[in-house]
Amino acid sequence: MRVIQTHITSSLQIPFAVIRKKGPGFSSCLHAHPELELVHVRAGNGRRIVGHLIAPFQEGDMVLLGSMLPHRWIYEPTGNHQPASTVLYFNTDTLAGSFYEMNECRPLQDLLQRATQGLCIKGKTRQLVASRLEKLSRLKGLPAFTGILDLLQLLATSSELESLAAGTQEASTFATVTDRLSEVYEYIAAHYHEELTLSRVAAVAHLSETAFCRLFRQRTQNHFTAYVNEIRLQHACHRLQSTDEPISLIAEACGFKTVSNFNKCFKKGRKSSPSAYRHSFQQLAQ
Repeated sequence: MRVIQTHITSSLQIPFAVIRKKGPGFSSCLHAHPELELVHVRAGNGRRIVGHLIAPFQEGDMVLLGSMLPHRWIYEPTGNHQPASTVLYFNTDTLAGSFYEMNECRPLQDLLQRATQGLCIKGKTRQLVASRLEKLSRLKGLPAFTGILDLLQLLATSSELESLAAGTQEASTFATVTDRLSEVYEYIAAHYHEELTLSRVAAVAHLSETAFCRLFRQRTQNHFTAYVNEIRLQHACHRLQSTDEPISLIAEACGFKTVSNFNKCFKKGRKSSPSAYRHSFQQLAQ
């Protein structure tokens, strides 16, 4: 499925926009844009694509999508009820790079990094953000701009944000420039299709296996094996979407020892079989 690149704020000649939408869908195709996007579904349900993940959505859902993260919303018709949403677009380049480098803005920098995978906003935070979004839709100029910064601060300091799409082609999965494990992330990204033992990767980090496991778990909130499997699944999803290669060939090319192991990991990570996943994307592309 082709990803269409768009430019929201530049086409409107403004650095940000809050738009109330009502109609059969958010978009007609899978697309990506440089702007940060915050979506609150006020009415309607259906399926959404974020990166390589297909998942249902319903009224009240709220997600934050980072720059150039492919996405699409597809509504399911429900009688005479019209779907509705409020969407915030914010061009993060509006603020100078030095702004994000200030210690006071570190939470915001971390938020933007996490948003590259897509974030689901839950609980009281979702209620507060929904209320502020509606107020922002009625503001313009400086009051709107400062209101957006306040909203981003709320999101950056909330503990009620969960990863939505566990990595995509564009997402820089968990890594930051200053992270001690950056060499490990790069090594896994380059050698995911090979056999990756714990001892082999721990050596890249110049750590014992025990110390590596402890640090890796602390930094990623994930086990090493689960992380590697997720990277492999990302590449497998891309091949399932963009090629007609046999599933057995995809499994081998992405580092899975057997097709049965691939099917098991895929079912656990994507809640469907590889063939069903491919079929879903083929249907959406029609």
